[in-house]
Amino acid sequence: MNDLNNDFVLWISLGALVLSIVALVGFAWKATRGIEGLEKGNDTVPPVDNK
Repeated sequence: MNDLNNDFVLWISLGALVLSIVALVGFAWKATRGIEGLEKGNDTVPPVDNK
């Protein structure tokens, strides 16, 4: 049972590591895309006219 528990903990920790790396890469990709949009001046949301 001890070996099974160690394998389970190992696989859970590896899965958590992979998920956190995927989340970090996704966040970095979205952040760089947002920065590129700001540099180009392309606003995805049209300006609101407050009259």
